[in-house]
Amino acid sequence: MLERLKALIFGGPPPGMPTPPAPQPQEEAEPEPRRRRSRSRSRSESSGEESEEEQRSRLAHDMPGEYERVFGNDEADPQSWIGVDLDGTLSEMSEEVDINTIGAPIPEMVARVKDWIAHGYQVKILTARACIPEGIPPIQAWLKQHNLPDLPVTDAKDLHMLELWDDRGVQVIANTGQPVGPSILDEKPEEEEKKE
Repeated sequence: MLERLKALIFGGPPPGMPTPPAPQPQEEAEPEPRRRRSRSRSRSESSGEESEEEQRSRLAHDMPGEYERVFGNDEADPQSWIGVDLDGTLSEMSEEVDINTIGAPIPEMVARVKDWIAHGYQVKILTARACIPEGIPPIQAWLKQHNLPDLPVTDAKDLHMLELWDDRGVQVIANTGQPVGPSILDEKPEEEEKKE
């Protein structure tokens, strides 16, 4: 997925995808219809250039559409969904370890979830709290309290999940076992470093 993201940021097709043919010059070509709602144009967009910050912001909101899981018949999977962890991702990590206590919402993530829903994506809360039935009602109440829709709550991934937004996950490069970023397990405690 990192290679796909790089391709989106720096241009060119994602790995494994053929290079698209060069566009042919046309007289007054009609603009392509956007899959997503248009955002207000900034000064740099009106000049045809997009700043690095604008591009990152657009990718943060638009990325899931680029990764719709496609199965054998080349049609987007209508059951696809985006998984969002609760504690530390959608809500602040609470110091209290209590099934009924959920931290304050994280505004940036709440906005992202609402944007995905507005664009027709299915979002599910994927949290360990759902491993027991009593863990689900407090989550549903929290969603309602913070003006989020009644999203499905689960503790399991399936083949239809497009991606998972989680504060604890370590992404790996597909089919390699190589991490994209660091792992807390890669960090050696100071005592171990002194022994070496």
